[in-house]
Amino acid sequence: MEFLQKYLFIPLDIFRKSKHNGHIKDKRDAWLTLFSCDEPEMVMGLIETYPEFCEIYEEGYEICRNIERVIEMFSKELYELDRNTVQYMIDEMQDTIGAQKDELNKQKEELTERDRTIKELQEEHEKSLGGAVSILRSLSIPEQEIITRICEQYQIGEEQVKKYL
Repeated sequence: MEFLQKYLFIPLDIFRKSKHNGHIKDKRDAWLTLFSCDEPEMVMGLIETYPEFCEIYEEGYEICRNIERVIEMFSKELYELDRNTVQYMIDEMQDTIGAQKDELNKQKEELTERDRTIKELQEEHEKSLGGAVSILRSLSIPEQEIITRICEQYQIGEEQVKKYL
């Protein structure tokens, strides 16, 4: 917002249309004409009214005549543009990588929480099996019958039940 308060922005194409048949009134119009117009009649009118602009036009004309310099200017600009594009692409990729890292960390946390839950459920399951075996033993039920009941109840094999006997 501060930028807009310090400067006045004038669209050069609109200025050009409004000055198509008009004359240059002041120095501001002269500068805007310099930046927006390449018609010989307007350039001549500008130079006649403000001779100090003649040197600027001459320098621009000399630059355009020296093709090597023009190409050199474009080469420098293209190099800078390429460099900026590469930097922009790197920044974009870093943002993407950062977002992916965040997503991976979130998924890791979810998996860690699931692993904890699974471990807790397994511990509860083992406690439950151990408790069931203890209760059946306290009722003086024979070992083979305990194995059979636990296998049916928990749907596990005899080898697994024998760990708890």
